[in-house]
Amino acid sequence: ATVGMPMNRTLVLTTVFLRALRDGRDPIDSARAADLGYIPSTMSTELKPFRYYILFEEAKRIFANDFVPALKLQVPIDPGSTLTDTVKLLANQGEMSFSTAGLLYLQPDYIANIIKPLCDTRMGNRLWCMREFATQDALRSMATGEAVPTVERDLTITAAEHFAKTGELREELLAMLWEVTSLPRDEYVPMLQMLVARGVLILAENTKYGRRWLLPMRLPQSCPPDNGAGAGGKEKWGSALQRTEDQVGELLSLHVFMGPVVPDGVFARFVSSCFGVGKVHRCWRTGAHIEVDGGGPFGKSTSDLLMEVRKKESGLAGEGESFKTHKADGYELVIEAIGKKAARPTVFASIMQLQALVRASMDNVPALATFGHTVLCCPGCIKAKLANPSCWPVVDVAARKITCDKCSEVISLNNAPSMVPLNQSGIFNIPIIPRPDPRPELKFVAEKLRVGRPIDCVLGYYRALGLEDVEEVERLKAAGEAAILSELAERPTKKDENGWSSVEWLQYLRAGSAPPPNDSEAEDDTAEQLASLQQQAKTLEYDKGRSETSLDYWVKRPVCVAAGLQRGHVLALRLYASGIFRPVNTPLSDGCSPDRPHPYPATCILLNEALGRLRDAQVEQRRSAAARAAKLLEEARKAKEEDDHELADKTARAANEAAAANEALKVSVFYRGACTINPAEFKLRGGTEMGFMSLTKHRQVAQSRSLARLVAERDELDADAEENTQAEEVDESASMTPLSKSGMDTPRSGKVVGKDEIPILLFRSQPSEDEVPTDLSFLSPTPDDGECTYPLGMYMEQRKETTEIIRSADGDIFHCKIVDVDLHYTSSGANPRQAKAKEGKAVA
Repeated sequence: ATVGMPMNRTLVLTTVFLRALRDGRDPIDSARAADLGYIPSTMSTELKPFRYYILFEEAKRIFANDFVPALKLQVPIDPGSTLTDTVKLLANQGEMSFSTAGLLYLQPDYIANIIKPLCDTRMGNRLWCMREFATQDALRSMATGEAVPTVERDLTITAAEHFAKTGELREELLAMLWEVTSLPRDEYVPMLQMLVARGVLILAENTKYGRRWLLPMRLPQSCPPDNGAGAGGKEKWGSALQRTEDQVGELLSLHVFMGPVVPDGVFARFVSSCFGVGKVHRCWRTGAHIEVDGGGPFGKSTSDLLMEVRKKESGLAGEGESFKTHKADGYELVIEAIGKKAARPTVFASIMQLQALVRASMDNVPALATFGHTVLCCPGCIKAKLANPSCWPVVDVAARKITCDKCSEVISLNNAPSMVPLNQSGIFNIPIIPRPDPRPELKFVAEKLRVGRPIDCVLGYYRALGLEDVEEVERLKAAGEAAILSELAERPTKKDENGWSSVEWLQYLRAGSAPPPNDSEAEDDTAEQLASLQQQAKTLEYDKGRSETSLDYWVKRPVCVAAGLQRGHVLALRLYASGIFRPVNTPLSDGCSPDRPHPYPATCILLNEALGRLRDAQVEQRRSAAARAAKLLEEARKAKEEDDHELADKTARAANEAAAANEALKVSVFYRGACTINPAEFKLRGGTEMGFMSLTKHRQVAQSRSLARLVAERDELDADAEENTQAEEVDESASMTPLSKSGMDTPRSGKVVGKDEIPILLFRSQPSEDEVPTDLSFLSPTPDDGECTYPLGMYMEQRKETTEIIRSADGDIFHCKIVDVDLHYTSSGANPRQAKAKEGKAVA
């Protein structure tokens, strides 16, 4: 159709514009070169990534605001028409193509290569695993000199089998599927966002426990069983429906007519656009059950949603000619919401938001654009279980008060609140990060453990902090202590449980630093404040038993000197070991992005580097102490054999002192508390700490904190149960319900507690000497905690578990699990052995 078609200057340069975006070149410089006939500058291709796709609105904005004025093009009033004509031309040539959700595929073949591994029918079988791991071993060996670790191999095989059976895509599988596509790992999240916007994937869950992705084409045809609860998804919905049998709850049902045929992908695109509403409990080809997030856009007025494509029920009775004219056979999308009857207008406004998303999905399909008529079924008839409930067009319901002729229910929804359109900006403008947990984080307790190995672990370090590029990391690292002081001064933290903010902590931890020059008044004020803080520190037992606590003192400690730590490194270590650990760790656990960067990136960067250096120095210190103890023991043995009593006593004392010093440096067991972790899920997939992971040498330290959080969780659930009289809402607390004080195994809900429902209280780790954490207890303000810390992104793999009976401080008795875990580094930058291997390769 385009052969022999004349192309004017505007069309030619617009073609250059799109191709330059695709190839990572500067569009303006490339167009000028094509227009004037010279070779474009090398700057137009430097440091610019390839673009596989782009939002059409973004391309139109760049075209209209930057490209057209720079090239002085003559375009219509709407520059988008010129861009559309050019894309159609390139689409006819097979170079580019339009897609739904406002996407423009700049490299359609590459997008196909990304999706192709997800559709491999051989996924999960033995031959597929052998072929894929052979490729992965070759790629990994070239990069790190090592093959794929066994733990990663086992986790990937389990994820592949699960994906093939259920359609749920676990993030630990992505690295294997996309490694061979040459897609940079930093582009995994944008690519996933694009696939969700396109409807290829569904973001089923996005919480502090991790993300779940669903591939619609692999979903079952009918509702799958709920293996976790022992009942099918429809049974879970039926259980939720029981809440509507009283006077408090009710069911609102919306029916959207979709025509005689529903093309593949329309329903999946609709469900994928519902991200942020809540957790997709169960999903199948034609339906989905969503448990609404009370903190999301729908609030607490709605508890559950069921969306399903059904054959149109011809028996539905309706009022108004507009409904009667749509009685033709076909399909309809039913949206059912369970909510509070008192909040009926709010629930109605919520499901009308979903109806708008359905309308948007149908508008993208020309065959469905003429349909979409929507009716609301009478909630009174539904509660009375009438066979043919009354229905009215939503335009009539929203305009006036209606009284049902069958059940006399009064429907007054003309006062429904107007709500902001749901997800209007699209998933590209919403970072894939969980909503922050309002509760303060506890040290030594894994409350925000991500299940499995999320893709965040394989991203660049600067991505984890929400920085723009890696050069920013190097700049902050070079600035050292000054960068820490600057960011903490700009964004002071809130006061912790002992009333100290970052201002007080900095002043206390930097004691002994040089005062500001030529400012005697400020020096006097600082000295007075420092004396007050030091007095408070004694009361709070900070740096208990230490006579010297200045920053200079810690910098000059032998192990810090051996590790090559600067003042910025030591300050970062002391800050993290203090009350500042929470504002450092919480953003990392919740997730950072360029729109929401980490408030203290310099502290994190220097802390991560300091942990690695200090760990290596401590390993060498332990080896030296062990060698010295062995040497002195051998000298004592020889002195004893020579029958020289004076020499024997002297060498024996030296050997005993060396043995004691060596024993003091040895730590073989570390503990970390746990809370609100699904034991069955953790046993199958393990978990990853996205922030710095603190463990303790003393079991009681971790156990007391974990028990305190466990009791708090129980009390919160009990308080919620008192507000709601329905037993179904109380059942969820069974996994954390303690035994009675008399020791009888009698859960409060009356539900028999199974083995998998016993909560995890503690993680116990016994790492090898080369993989022990960095010991911070020697410089921590709270040395009795016995704190030891790992860098970012440690993965925990379960080895075995034991069940114990633990008594809390208030006398309650809990059945809890103690889980033994192996710890693994998830990034080569954090793994000292891989880092050394890379250094060796570089030298070679």
